[in-house]
Amino acid sequence: MGYYPAYSISKTAVNAITKNLANELKDTSVMVFSMDPGWVKTNLRGPDAPLSIEEGIETPIFLATEPASNLKSGEFYKEKKILGW
Repeated sequence: MGYYPAYSISKTAVNAITKNLANELKDTSVMVFSMDPGWVKTNLRGPDAPLSIEEGIETPIFLATEPASNLKSGEFYKEKKILGW
């Protein structure tokens, strides 16, 4: 993507909000995640993207349907795995 400071800063803010909100809700049944669907073929992202819409939706569906015991609140997920931050 090259160097885009505003984009990088906004993604850092999303990660920080995810961590903070998960910490605020740690004593509840609410889990908080951020996720990256990858580069998906859409009108916005362009026809050269490697993932179909069906492939891009896999991680959100995984997070919505996976048993809570298999997930970690406050984490950033990509391809159904925790992406370290």
